[in-house]
Amino acid sequence: MADLNVLIAFDAATIVEQNPNASRNPDAPTYADHSLIYMTTRHDHIVGTSGAELNLRAEPGDSIRWRETTLSLGSDYKALLYKYVSSDTGHQLVRTPETYHFYFQILDRHRQLKGYFQWDPFITIENP
Repeated sequence: MADLNVLIAFDAATIVEQNPNASRNPDAPTYADHSLIYMTTRHDHIVGTSGAELNLRAEPGDSIRWRETTLSLGSDYKALLYKYVSSDTGHQLVRTPETYHFYFQILDRHRQLKGYFQWDPFITIENP
């Protein structure tokens, strides 16, 4: 069993610019444009290329740890994951296909909330 770190980089400045009236309700976040969100992991676990969609190699029992950052490296904005919602009625964490959402908030450099957002990542996991 291995720990796989997946880095999610948000283009927070553009997300905020495109959503000036973003939700202030954490239970009803605004949908973010998935093309402004990039995911990657170590090269030996990526199948194809990384980006808005991620196809990675993992084995049963591996743990995936989600890490977040912004393209501004936190100097102008911070993005924080605060909720993961799975629409999987079988209570499995990953299967094909599975619908899930990540919820995140964006704060400015003064820690003022710019909005609550969500997106539906497209992630596939293959056995090595």
